[in-house]
Amino acid sequence: MKNIMTDYKNYSNKKIIFFLIYISIFFFTFFLYHKTLSYDISGIDDDTFITMNFSNISIADIFTNTIFLNDVSSYFRPILSLSVMFDNLISNSSPYAFHTTNVILHIIASILLFFFLKRYYFDFLISFFAALIFAAHPINIFSVAWIPGRNDLLLFIFLLSSVIFLLEYLKTQKKYLFVIHYILFITSLLTKETALIAPVIYIFILLYKNLSKINILRFFILWIITSALFFIVYSSISAKTFTMEHCFNNLIASYKVFFDYYCGAYFLKIHFSGYVTDTSFYLGILAFCISLLFAIFCKLTIYEKFLYFTLPIIIISVNLLAGQLFYQASRMYIPLACILIPFCSFLQQIKNKKIICVIFAVIISISFFLTIKQSKYFENPLTFLQKVDSEKPNYNTVFANLYSYHLLQNGNIHKASGKIKEIAEITGYKNTYNLYLLAVINIYEGNYPQAINILESIINFDKKDILIKLFICYKYVGNADKSAYYYNQAVELTGTREITDNLIYRQEKDLKNVTL
Repeated sequence: MKNIMTDYKNYSNKKIIFFLIYISIFFFTFFLYHKTLSYDISGIDDDTFITMNFSNISIADIFTNTIFLNDVSSYFRPILSLSVMFDNLISNSSPYAFHTTNVILHIIASILLFFFLKRYYFDFLISFFAALIFAAHPINIFSVAWIPGRNDLLLFIFLLSSVIFLLEYLKTQKKYLFVIHYILFITSLLTKETALIAPVIYIFILLYKNLSKINILRFFILWIITSALFFIVYSSISAKTFTMEHCFNNLIASYKVFFDYYCGAYFLKIHFSGYVTDTSFYLGILAFCISLLFAIFCKLTIYEKFLYFTLPIIIISVNLLAGQLFYQASRMYIPLACILIPFCSFLQQIKNKKIICVIFAVIISISFFLTIKQSKYFENPLTFLQKVDSEKPNYNTVFANLYSYHLLQNGNIHKASGKIKEIAEITGYKNTYNLYLLAVINIYEGNYPQAINILESIINFDKKDILIKLFICYKYVGNADKSAYYYNQAVELTGTREITDNLIYRQEKDLKNVTL
């Protein structure tokens, strides 16, 4: 009887400790990211998410189209589309709901990581510290504060959950656990195509558990057939197809980015533009070597060492096949968790617990303050794009043009003018979107003849808008015939005079409000 009471007391104490740790992770992570709830969008893909109209879209549409539904150059990720649809419908296109969901998902992921580490690898203390590092690490800003980074949050949750249920099935042989594992595996595939590597993870688990070759083959066939069927569906729906040459060229071009990600993971050195400095590159090589040393000298099994060292390499490389526009560190969400396991296993060998606590405390504190500082750049499109451009001005023409556009939107005409003309010189006046912005600047500055020349050369870029602008320009230079011609063209395109007149009214109103 005494033993039963002791066991019950120990069990109750463990439940209380677990509860307190979960609550601690929740409040720690929420406090860290609570300011992002009031943030606007960054202007990179999230503007499309926010403005999508889901009122006439069915679940069937979600599972038979790409993430932007009408964008044939996009990816097939229906789980992401469902989450966006949910936020969009309940929030009336408010960024608040989107940011809230991202923060909640990050909290869930951090708690799930703690559970996984505690159950299969470490004690309460190390598992808790590892979860806090994961929650606070500045490289995860791009998954949490950037709305489209949600895809990696969802993938992490589903993929890690599938691993947990597989391990529990192997331990108990309860079939319903394998069914849940299999459903989570399929959900991972429908979240992001990176989950195609999941069978590799599962096979390593089976090898570690010393299953017979027959059982391994049986599971492997199921996972591979499922992956193959998904790939067929994915290829038929998504137009995002790459030739081997294209993928190889992207990978070669991105070799510095690969090491840059390792630099961010180990040295907490993140940035926002796609430009990789020599310092980040060499620090990344050093970080990669450190990662190898941790894998070699940690206390994990040979299978686990190999898995947690190679998995980040595979995931980063697969993601880089599509290239990189900016520092898309959301791709490091799963690799960071993998990197943490050998690191914690290595530290676990230190006998003095105080030293371990100090090391973790320093990393968590630095990560916490860096994350608070760096996440503010996602506050709105202008702060984000200004940060991207400031690190390497005009390094990426797409982002430089977007930055110019948002300067215009915010009424900073003088600064926008300088930036747009600077880009025009760099691109040799051959970038269509830049030429469009250059025409807009010329209209604001009263250089109507120059604006006309540019607009007529790119009339098919955004025909309706350009026809309106040409009508206004010719009206202001006193050419009634040309003005009438473009007005009639605009009416033909819009369908009614009323719509055309409204568009003209808005644009002329904007011109009157401009202060140079």
